[in-house]
Amino acid sequence: PLFGESPVCIFLNTRGDRRYRTHQLLDLIFNTISPDMLIVRSEKLPTQFQNYKDKYPKIKILQLPYESSIQEMVREFSRLDGYYIVAIGNMVGWGEQFIQELKKYRI
Repeated sequence: PLFGESPVCIFLNTRGDRRYRTHQLLDLIFNTISPDMLIVRSEKLPTQFQNYKDKYPKIKILQLPYESSIQEMVREFSRLDGYYIVAIGNMVGWGEQFIQELKKYRI
């Protein structure tokens, strides 16, 4: 889908202790939103994730380790020229810090 003229990228930040929520969000992302790209910060994703990757090969996927620093994430996001980026998932704690860092790059 496009947001205006821009392709859509979903950033999913997960937590290991929120497995059911991760399952719900993956279902929403792949079956309802169907973005052009998905960036996942996670470890130990459910097997459902691989099934979705196989079922929706047109969705570009970048999986980053849970240990990824905020600066590493900012570098990855800076490569997404022209994308409309939507962050979902766990945005408390690390996610809040990440969002504050991203605000520095607003146009």
